[in-house]
Amino acid sequence: LQPELLKIRSFSPDVLYVLFAGAQTYAFVDQFAASGLGEKIVVFGDSEYSSPTFQQKTGNKSNLHLANSVTYKAPITKLTLPFYEAFKNFHGTYPPYYSVQTYDGMLMMLEGIRRAGKITGNMSKDRKAIRNGLKKISKNNPVLATRGQLSFSSLETGHRVAADVAVIQYQNGNSKLVWPAGSGSVAFIDPRK
Repeated sequence: LQPELLKIRSFSPDVLYVLFAGAQTYAFVDQFAASGLGEKIVVFGDSEYSSPTFQQKTGNKSNLHLANSVTYKAPITKLTLPFYEAFKNFHGTYPPYYSVQTYDGMLMMLEGIRRAGKITGNMSKDRKAIRNGLKKISKNNPVLATRGQLSFSSLETGHRVAADVAVIQYQNGNSKLVWPAGSGSVAFIDPRK
C-alpha cells in the first residue's frame, strides 16, 4: 500500500477511517506509520487494536479507534465473561472479533447436532438430520452464546446470524459505548479535533 499511502498523504487528510479485521492490521499500521499517516488513522476493527503493539505505532490516536460490540467484554450472557477470561488465561490477550464469532458458531453447530436427534453413522442421513437441526435454530428457539441469544435469519437474507450491533470507541484507554445512543452510551470523540 505504500505508493497509495504516499498519494493519500499528498492530500493532507485530517483523518482516515480504516476498516480492517485480523492480525494483518499490524502490517498495514507499519505502512501507515512509515508514510507519516499513523496518527491520522482511526481503525474500525476489533479488540487487538488496543494492544501496545498498535499503540506504539499510532500514539494517542489509537485511543480513538472503534470496535464492534462482539469484542466488548461485558456480561451479555452467562457465557460471555467465562469465555473471555478463559481465552485470556490461555492466550494472554482478550479474544479478537473472529475468535468470538468462531466460538459462537461452534456453539450453534453443537446445538444443531443436538437438535438433529440420534446420529446413526449413515453420512447421508446424518448430514440431512444435522441440517434440519440447524434449521430449528430460529428467533423463537435461539441458542445461548457469548453475544446473546443467536439464531439464523431467513433464507432470503442468507441465513445470517442475528446479533445486536453496537459501536465501541476506545477513549483514553477505556472502551466506551458510543452507538446506539441512549442508556450507558457516551459521546463519540472526533479525532480531527
